[in-house]
Amino acid sequence: MMVIFAGAGASAAVDAARYPTTRGFFERLPESIAGDSRFRWILQYLREVHERDEPDIEEVLWTLSELRSGLESTQDPKTIFGWALQGNRLIGLAGQSGNLSPALTNAVVSLRGPFESLVARVNEQVFQFYGAEPETARLGKTWGPLLEYAIGEDPEVEVFTTNYDVVIESSLRQLQEAGLRVLDGRVRKNVFETLDLMAWSDQPKGTYLRFTKLHGSVDWAKEAESETIYVGTPGFRGDLKKHVAVFPGHKGSPDSEPFRSFHEHLARCLTKAGKVLFVGFAFRDDYINELIERYVSSDCQLVAIDPSPLSSFPLPEDRLARVPMGFGRRAVRSINKALSGEEVLPAGPSEQADSAAEANIS
Repeated sequence: MMVIFAGAGASAAVDAARYPTTRGFFERLPESIAGDSRFRWILQYLREVHERDEPDIEEVLWTLSELRSGLESTQDPKTIFGWALQGNRLIGLAGQSGNLSPALTNAVVSLRGPFESLVARVNEQVFQFYGAEPETARLGKTWGPLLEYAIGEDPEVEVFTTNYDVVIESSLRQLQEAGLRVLDGRVRKNVFETLDLMAWSDQPKGTYLRFTKLHGSVDWAKEAESETIYVGTPGFRGDLKKHVAVFPGHKGSPDSEPFRSFHEHLARCLTKAGKVLFVGFAFRDDYINELIERYVSSDCQLVAIDPSPLSSFPLPEDRLARVPMGFGRRAVRSINKALSGEEVLPAGPSEQADSAAEANIS
């Protein structure tokens, strides 16, 4: 079995303007968000304390989540913070007098709504930034060659992504039209297409390619109190609860369906894989890193296509073969060379220009 794992860089290679990475996401935020006093306050903290001159959107959201959790804990008497503040225990322990609780409670209550609104407005940008379909010509220079390579190397191909866009689906549609068996969970009942989680419950026989979107998609939606997931309906529906996605900034293991099942499926595939290929993935998701570290077998071949250093790879670095260049035909042609132990040199200036022209990116 071959596993392909695609991060934000894989879609940015297809069209950086349409599919920004987490840093690009941050840079394209509207003024209504970037100019929000609470947003600027978080940026000030990241720059002064963590020396992050160019933070990306996930760092901002992680910090917001940490702050919200900390503030809420001060109001919960079951936490040490809430208990210590209740009845002025903390001040009494320090041998001082006074009452912090009312001021702190007022601050938490007054900030709760604005913080939640800020996070929601950031998450809504997912549909603005990633909702467009890719141009066919760009797929033929990136995902087309990669998927053809994968099917030629192994009859069982499992593709995973944390991206929300429909780049990979567009390329898979072309392969389906050419006769390849593609499993993506989509089923049609009369008029509407829905997602059938049974597609991830068994091991198919014969040649196939299965596609799993670990964090959901811009075109997945549901109605309140319904377990049915509709696919093929892009665009923001006015309420984040009507969308099926793990939004930027989430940390930890998923605790709801279909994401729990998707990550369990990833763990099973990593156990079986003889080759795992990472494309544009920065290894910043702690839970996915944990799955890689726990389930990848000792004899599995690992290779990464990415021009940037990979400082957070969860396994010993000498296990990872590198193709240190942008995602395109030349990178795909270099995969087996890297896996054989040969050094793949980064693209020089002229080759970088050729690769950018080849992939139609700037």
